[in-house]
Amino acid sequence: MERYLIRMQKRKTSEIKFHRDVAPGLRFLALDKSLMKKTPVYIAIRHVKKVRKEQPEYIDSHTHSVDSIYLFIGEKSDLTGLKAVVRIGKKERKIESPMTVFIPKRKKHSYKMTGGSGLYVSILLGGDYNANTFGVKDKSNG
Repeated sequence: MERYLIRMQKRKTSEIKFHRDVAPGLRFLALDKSLMKKTPVYIAIRHVKKVRKEQPEYIDSHTHSVDSIYLFIGEKSDLTGLKAVVRIGKKERKIESPMTVFIPKRKKHSYKMTGGSGLYVSILLGGDYNANTFGVKDKSNG
């Protein structure tokens, strides 16, 4: 049973491709192949408090070879309280929690938290984030 219980680990944002350590809050790795060798899923959680409006960009546009999901969960009892900008393909949208964002494989994307407090959960349907992540060569990937 113990092999199925995984202690989340605080990790640097820069350990994943196209991400920088100027990201707000703390990043915790919940599940990936480094924590459970045969997992088919990557899950990371970011805990943020009072994200500043002038928060610098911390993610370059990129793609994945598998589908991914973002969960934006605010700190309030109704899960509101977290704001972000999400970019998928050529489109950009301001969002407020609670929000789920589905990103199809090979679709250029990025996001940036722009205000509030809460949790952001990143789920990648592949157990190794970096092995499934690629830079964007074709800027027209919409």
